Amino acid sequence: LGLTAEGQAILDHARDILDRVHALEEQTRAAKGEVVGSLVLGVIPTSAAYAGFLASRLNKTHPGLRIRIDTTNSLAIQQGVDAGDFDAGITYSEGVASDLLEALPLYDEDYWLMMPTEMAPAGTKSITWAEAAELPLILLDPEMQNRRIVDLNFAEAGAHPKVVSETNGFTAAVVMAVQGMGATVIPRVLMESLAHVESAVYLPLTEPRVAKSVSLVTPRRDSAIPVVEALKRSARALAALA
Repeated sequence: LGLTAEGQAILDHARDILDRVHALEEQTRAAKGEVVGSLVLGVIPTSAAYAGFLASRLNKTHPGLRIRIDTTNSLAIQQGVDAGDFDAGITYSEGVASDLLEALPLYDEDYWLMMPTEMAPAGTKSITWAEAAELPLILLDPEMQNRRIVDLNFAEAGAHPKVVSETNGFTAAVVMAVQGMGATVIPRVLMESLAHVESAVYLPLTEPRVAKSVSLVTPRRDSAIPVVEALKRSARALAALA
C-alpha cells in the first residue's frame, strides 16, 4: 500500500542515519591506512563475469575488503541500492532512477551466440538473429531484462526463436550449450572469459547489431562510504582499460 508522507520522511531520515553510521565506521577503519570491511554488490546476470573482474581488481588494492556478489534483476538492484541492501549495483544504464542513484558507465554490452561445435555453420564469422532463431535456444527467464532485450532483437528480425530451456543465470545455460543441448545468447564480456572452452563456437550476432550501456550505480546521498569510493575508483580504472 505504500507509506504516508510522514512515514516516508521517517524512512528517509532513518536511511540517512544508517548511512552516516556506516560511513563513520568505515572512515574510522580507513584512517588506519586501509579500506576494510564488507561490500555487497548486486549485479544483473549478464554482468556477473565483469563483476568478477572488478572484484579481483578491488581485492588487489584492498585485500582486507570482503566482497559479496549477488545476481538479480535490474529492478531489484535499483531498489536494493536505494534501500541499503546493496552498497552498489551493476545494471543497465537505461531506466536508472537518476534522482536516487548515481550511474557510472562501465561498458557497452553486445551479444554473441555460444553453440556446440556441431551446430555452428561452416565458414562464417557471424550469425544473424534470424539464423540463430532456427537453432534450439537456451535463454534467461522472461522476467530478466536481458531476455526482454533478446526477445526484442528476435522480433525486430522478424524471427520466432525455438526456446528449449530457460534459466535465471548463465551457468546452467553455458553447461547445457557445452553438452550439445542448444545455443545460448551471451554478452561479450562473458564470451571472453569462456573462450577457452574448445567444444563451443562463439559468433557475434548481427542484423541487428545491438549494444546496451551498463553502469555502476551507487546511492545519491551525502555520506561517502570509503568502500564504495574504493569500488568506484576500481571501476573507473577497469573501464579505462576497455
